[in-house]
Formats: sequence, structure tokens, C-alpha cells
Amino acid sequence: MVSQKPCLLWPGYRNKDGYGVLPDHKLVHRAVWAQLHGPIPKGIEILHQCDNPPCFEPEHLFEGTQADNNKDAASKSRSSGQKKTHCKQGHELTLNRWKRPQRYCVVCRRERDRLSVRNKQSRISSNRNDGFEIEVESTKLSAAEGSVLR
Repeated sequence: MVSQKPCLLWPGYRNKDGYGVLPDHKLVHRAVWAQLHGPIPKGIEILHQCDNPPCFEPEHLFEGTQADNNKDAASKSRSSGQKKTHCKQGHELTLNRWKRPQRYCVVCRRERDRLSVRNKQSRISSNRNDGFEIEVESTKLSAAEGSVLR
């Protein structure tokens, strides 16, 4: 349950994900938690009930694992894969249920696979050396010309 207190937003530098960052490169919300509750155990994350990365209001923070964070994100429909419906090229994404639930673009995957096969074939043909040469006691054999050179 989210606290009734409003978010305390970090006024300083924020990283690319929107989290407040201290001059010593520590994340603000983690530093606040550690100041109030002691060291953060290994493998424990500090999560936001408010889902607001720059917030460092102590009542909005709680401990959890990465799995807890993923479940929280999924339950609130804020995980990045859940929001996407189209790839960068504008094609509709398809849900892949075989390996793990994730969305992917069928059109882009086919194109990527096609290019991969083409590149593999061109590497194989460029590595093939049909015109070999062997030099034995000042006699040069050349398969390309089909003759013996002296």
C-alpha cells in the first residue's frame, strides 16, 4: 500500500533511468534506505511503492529481491515488454511462449535470419581457395592454371 505522503523528488542529477544519483555515484534511494535501516544485504534491492525512480521518500521504499521487483512491475503493467506492441520498424510484435514469455517481431526476425544466412554463405565462399599454389624444390604447381611453372 502506498503511503499518503507525497513523493520526495531528487532535485539533483538523475541517471538515464531517472534515479537520483549522489556525487559519489550512489543511488539516492539506496543511500537513504541504508542511512535509516543500515547496510543493504547482498542480493537485496530497494524498491519504490510509488514507481517513481527519483523519489526518495522513506515511506515509499521497501526491500525486495530482483524477482520481487519483476513481479511488482508485472502486476502494475510497467515492465517494458508489456507496454510494447510494435517493434522499432513499426511491425506488430508476436508473443513467443516456447522459451519464455516475450514479444518479438516476426518480420524483423525473418530479415535478420535471412541476412545471417547470406553473410555466412559469403564468408564460406570467400574463405574457399580454389587457386592453390605449392612450391617444391623450385617447381611451382598452380591449380588455377593447371600447369607446372619452372
